[in-house]
Amino acid sequence: MRHSYSSYYRRMLPPLLATLEFRCNNSTYRPVMDALDLLARYAATQARVRFYAAGEQVPLDGVVPAAWRDAVVGAT
Repeated sequence: MRHSYSSYYRRMLPPLLATLEFRCNNSTYRPVMDALDLLARYAATQARVRFYAAGEQVPLDGVVPAAWRDAVVGAT
């Protein structure tokens, strides 16, 4: 999963986010919308940047399934 994201999906994400507009007024999906906002803000950064800023709030609950947490959240 990490290899696929770092080698392909990470490159394709900025053009995808620049093309699509996501909107939702259902509060149940607010964490997903917040995650998309975060990804869009970081999409323009250099490809070598691997981590979000220390003070950044990264929405995980309601976005990343518990079974994927270990693969998504790495040790720092």
